Amino acid sequence: MKDTEHRLPPESRFLNSWKEIAAYAGRGVRTVQRYESQLGFPIRRPGGASRGSVFAFSHEIDEWLANTPKRDASLSTTPSDQDISALLEELTEKINVGYDLLKMLGDHSEVLRQQIAAAELLHDELKRRREQAIQ
Repeated sequence: MKDTEHRLPPESRFLNSWKEIAAYAGRGVRTVQRYESQLGFPIRRPGGASRGSVFAFSHEIDEWLANTPKRDASLSTTPSDQDISALLEELTEKINVGYDLLKMLGDHSEVLRQQIAAAELLHDELKRRREQAIQ
């Protein structure tokens, strides 16, 4: 081996597809592809092509993951009680409008009935989360 050649660390694995790379990183394929294009995720391509086959080395992924800043939990965008209350109010209004439309249409709109049911589920979930946040 020449001095200019590099040896892989013994624990490093050769990953040779988007699916294998994503599984190793614990992310989805599209997430890893976005990481590559936007954040410099360490993907290699045979012959330096910009598309087509890809491969990666696990030790490079480990290093990238270790050195990539994590989201600060204190900066999360958790909605305030006031935000949730406003959303609940708006959702309640939309549910009521949906019921009014359903009454006007009679039994001709199963799709509208399903959308109202989904909105009610969302309403109940938001209400439950608000009550948990208050406690």
